[in-house]
Amino acid sequence: MALKFPPRVGQVLLCEFPSSLTPPEMVKTRPVVVVTPRLTGRSGLVGIVPLSTTAPHPICSHPCRVAMSSMPRPLQATTLEIWAKCDMVYTFCLARLDRFKSGKDRNSGKRLYDSGQLTGAEMDEVRRCVAAAFGITTRLLNE
Repeated sequence: MALKFPPRVGQVLLCEFPSSLTPPEMVKTRPVVVVTPRLTGRSGLVGIVPLSTTAPHPICSHPCRVAMSSMPRPLQATTLEIWAKCDMVYTFCLARLDRFKSGKDRNSGKRLYDSGQLTGAEMDEVRRCVAAAFGITTRLLNE
């Protein structure tokens, strides 16, 4: 896996989580949403939030449901609902990220790739849930 271009905030990609992590940390390749922009001095890193097809139990302030229409087509075909696990923010290198494979071009035989994109309103909700998970309040932001 490796992206050959910088991802966009809100883009839905696949992430290969390190095998050295231990449950309940993420331990397999799974969909993620990019939550940080490219920053000076760290262009090879990106902040991500994992996505899950399992609804949280109980539902609290830090997961949020994401619309299936924002997901890549291969994921839409196999999944009924997606939840952003906003309490599990990671920073990884771009080499761990890739787009979803979505078949092959009939004429050239080349592999086709797809990625999703969250709407602005969905990213606002993801950010709100990340803030809730880390105890960040408007009071803290205004100090």
